[in-house]
Amino acid sequence: MRTNRALALLGVISVAITATEVSSFGQQAPTHAAPYVPFDEIFVAEDTLTLDPEVLIGQVQSLDISSTGALILVDNVAQAIHLFTATGAHVVQLNTEDCYPEPVVPRSARFVGKDRIVASASGGTYFVFDSTGKCIVAKRRPELIATTGFCGVEDSIFVFRSFTPRNPSLLVLTPDLELAREVSLRAPRFPLLSTQVLPSPGRSIGCFEAGPRYLYPESPDAVSVQSPDEPHNVPVFYKDRTQDLTRTTTDRMKRVREIMEYTITYGLYELHDSTHIIAYMGSWKARFMNQKGLGLLIVDHTRPESAISTFADIDIMAAKDGLVYAMGEHEELPDGTVDNPVIIRYRYRQQ
Repeated sequence: MRTNRALALLGVISVAITATEVSSFGQQAPTHAAPYVPFDEIFVAEDTLTLDPEVLIGQVQSLDISSTGALILVDNVAQAIHLFTATGAHVVQLNTEDCYPEPVVPRSARFVGKDRIVASASGGTYFVFDSTGKCIVAKRRPELIATTGFCGVEDSIFVFRSFTPRNPSLLVLTPDLELAREVSLRAPRFPLLSTQVLPSPGRSIGCFEAGPRYLYPESPDAVSVQSPDEPHNVPVFYKDRTQDLTRTTTDRMKRVREIMEYTITYGLYELHDSTHIIAYMGSWKARFMNQKGLGLLIVDHTRPESAISTFADIDIMAAKDGLVYAMGEHEELPDGTVDNPVIIRYRYRQQ
């Protein structure tokens, strides 16, 4: 399941782009090599969550967890947004047509603050729902079309406008989706790569105690918006790209091989308010070439020198309060049919 979903994130788009290659971390930012630690020394399986069979879920493409453990997910097959309790009971399907007349395809949904849910959809359309799933406001903004992720706090929604590598920026929206300000960000080193590779839906940015952090497909670590020159970590398996993608390739499979020849980011997850996880796919350094699954980097912002790397043969979807949420297979019923996929939770040991 993870492999198919990961390959679906490699969007091949014929766009001619020229941009100055500027390091996401600056020329002088010091680095720290995060040592390898086996997954089972870092995480332990906590439990398995079964989703309410009242609603059938096809493929989960986006998952987020609230401060109380509730789940909001986007089903890629049904193109629907569902709210579940912490125990997996279905609460409601969020209806975008309640406050936006045109049909849209939901991309991702996240909890923002204590009582709101924000969802992004096709065409640069964003929605805000209350905790019961009632739509409060919806807006389609042209500047939101080129975004790859968002997160939020009580009074602000931070949207990462990264699909424009000439001038990437952070859009700061009010709770009613008005544009409050725009913050310019450093351009990626490899602009064409940034237009060809999509992260796990909505997972190119995360909100933490010290502010939002973001990443590009090339990034060895997440970049702090407030302190972009701070020391960063590099997982020991990370195979650094040496050049951007070729512009003349039209064969899709050749393009995929070119992308996967080096390590690329898969998603950014908030394990704690001051700890992030980055998942990677692609190729690893030679001594790690036989490792399976996703590569992971775990960084405590208060002790960045303690960062560690590992590999996980799981389909990571979300993280919250020391738990990693991974998608399992669909449950098989006695009559041979299948039920909803299970969610497996892993507890982070090193806290």
